Amino acid sequence: MSFLLNEIAPDDPMWNKRGALYAPSGEGPTVWAADDIYTVKAASAQTKGNIGFIEATVPAGGGPVPHAHTDEYETFYVL
Repeated sequence: MSFLLNEIAPDDPMWNKRGALYAPSGEGPTVWAADDIYTVKAASAQTKGNIGFIEATVPAGGGPVPHAHTDEYETFYVL
């Protein structure tokens, strides 16, 4: 799934502190898509293309339609 978001500067002190990526709780570019809420915690541009991290709030029975990624990996951590 791709989102059209404003560009986040990789060296923005709001998101990068002392060489670490800082993703404050409750903050980050947020979009609503298909009844789910997605908040970007780490964009690819911030990690030199190594990882993108998205927090998703998904109601029971929700989520994206079944799909496959052929050029990237995807994993989930469920709370």
